Amino acid sequence: MSSTDTAGNPTDCRGQLPAVKNGKIIDMVNAWTAATDQPFISFEYFPPKTPEGVVKLHKVIDEMCKQKPLFVDFTWGAGGSSADLTLELSKTSQQKHNVMVNMHLTCTNQSKEVCDAGLAGAKEAGICNIVALRGDPPKGQDKWEVTEGGFACALDLVKYMRTNYGDYFSIQVAGYPEGHPDRITKAGGEWSVVSEMSRPLSDREKMRLVDVDGERMTGFCKTRIPPAMAKRVAELSGDDKKAEFAEYGIDYLTDLCKQLVASKLVPGLHFYALNQSERTFQILKRLGYYAPTD
Repeated sequence: MSSTDTAGNPTDCRGQLPAVKNGKIIDMVNAWTAATDQPFISFEYFPPKTPEGVVKLHKVIDEMCKQKPLFVDFTWGAGGSSADLTLELSKTSQQKHNVMVNMHLTCTNQSKEVCDAGLAGAKEAGICNIVALRGDPPKGQDKWEVTEGGFACALDLVKYMRTNYGDYFSIQVAGYPEGHPDRITKAGGEWSVVSEMSRPLSDREKMRLVDVDGERMTGFCKTRIPPAMAKRVAELSGDDKKAEFAEYGIDYLTDLCKQLVASKLVPGLHFYALNQSERTFQILKRLGYYAPTD
């Protein structure tokens, strides 16, 4: 529910939010939850394909950081295709936008040397938060393949990081509720992003997440679509229904966010912004989490 000040201007209904010291995300989350029962928010971006896109993205990040996200993420292209740009965006954003960065690192379809270069570069740049992922296959491939001498899965990468970098990095992992997120956290992953939510969790999935060691939050982006949603989406197909389609999606995700916050299973909400602010801001406004800026 949105709230307003005495002049009728919208305000963040979460009230006065804690000022958390920048550092490892696991420590920041613990400090946040110790100070408030309100959810934090965070955003995720991907490396643009053009220099113009990079300039535009920094403007978007600057705008979205006014909403005081606890941190922001940058994805890592399949097979290390965006390695240099991901590292540069992470480094620049942490310095320019004064926000903690959670840099993604995928481990399949690339050599250990590429992963090591990413980890070493992150450490040199003062980036201490890494999302360790298996990764998607490169464009044009139907499935991912293990590179000779490389890693077979994110679990291998987490073990490698702990062995070779000790506790320098706070390691985040993907915790798919349909899968088994406990194994990777026990190997050294400290924080699980319960990825790609498009529906409320079942009781079985809730129990599975409660049994997982470490903190967790929920991310919102594409995933398998529930039948009822698929039916409604089909009904809203066509150029003449674009506005109605967008409205449906915003309402659906707003309601899902409310259910998750009410469940107390997650301390924060993570939004895959797709390098744009509009849709995320619309959801934040309906949740009452949007803080107007000058």
